Amino acid sequence: EKQMNAQLGGLFGQSLFGSWSDPSSVLIAEQADYKKKTRHHGYLAMLTISLVVALTAWLITTGLGLRESDQRHRIADDLKAFLQDGDLGNAALFFKKLAPASQSIEASDPHLDLIARAEATFYRFVDADPARMKNIENLLRFGNSQDPDNLIARGLMLSAEERSAMLTEIKTMSDREKREPEIQYLLATAFDRSKKTAEADRAFNRSEDLGPHHLVHLERMAEFFRRRNDADQADMVVDRMIDIDPHSPWTKLARALQTIPYGKTHLVSKSDLQDALPDSNTQLPPVLAAEWHFAMAIADLRANREKNASEHLQAAYEKVHHQPAFLIDFFMRLIDLGQYSAADIMRSSSHWPQNRPSALAATEKLERILAKEVRKDKTD
Repeated sequence: EKQMNAQLGGLFGQSLFGSWSDPSSVLIAEQADYKKKTRHHGYLAMLTISLVVALTAWLITTGLGLRESDQRHRIADDLKAFLQDGDLGNAALFFKKLAPASQSIEASDPHLDLIARAEATFYRFVDADPARMKNIENLLRFGNSQDPDNLIARGLMLSAEERSAMLTEIKTMSDREKREPEIQYLLATAFDRSKKTAEADRAFNRSEDLGPHHLVHLERMAEFFRRRNDADQADMVVDRMIDIDPHSPWTKLARALQTIPYGKTHLVSKSDLQDALPDSNTQLPPVLAAEWHFAMAIADLRANREKNASEHLQAAYEKVHHQPAFLIDFFMRLIDLGQYSAADIMRSSSHWPQNRPSALAATEKLERILAKEVRKDKTD
């Protein structure tokens, strides 16, 4: 065969047709080249599929992450709305969704200040839990002090007396955040303790306009008017609370406190208070239970039942776990009510936060009042 190929090459001339090659060798070479190209295309196809799979997985993961982020933003919006409206039951449910107890809160969490605000709201109006206070302090270390939720969290952790030291900061935030009822509430209490009664009145009314269903704010507003001996305004606030929810313990508390005038000459029976108490099967949150004990103590003090009053005051202090902000608030309210002896006993307690600047200032105020009373007695 090779000889035939050589003869054909000689016959036709190699220069004209080129050297004659063996067809079988050409075929083998083409097959090898085809296999090489096929392998190359196979590798390329596998690489393409891998890239498509990876891209698809990334898109799915990113999409799920975005959906989770969007859902969390919606939960945060709902939580804030419930907090503004004073619906603490629903706020607690959405808080658990936003910040599950099983998950730690990262310093970079976009909702960190809102979470701190929610914790502070539950601390101030629900349980006065010392562990919650520590959690709030940890959150605020990483928070944004210019965020309104951050300011609200800080304000709610303090006594009203301490809040008055934040008056300028709260006022500045109030001018910026005009639709936030909690800031108006903080502003009202700060003005009140700063003896700026007219400004406090306006801030309380703005708080009511912005958060008309916030029963805790309304109860404090009614107390503000009672302390000013403005019974008509206080009754109007309580009537609004009754329209909102007549069965709420906060509403019942406000109604009961209408029987305790802010004048030292009144004697009050406890029957109205006892009749207004929630039934014995109702478990009151610690802060609300403390308010009830404080109200019962005042009624006892009005009727010169010092032993019973002392028991109720001790129960009130225990319900709030002797937390300094609450103790200072009770102390100042005793002074407002003219119950100087009870306040004097309170500051002698081992739980009195004597090294806290606001507690020192409150004690000095009581000492000035007592000194004035002594001088008055000597003159008489």
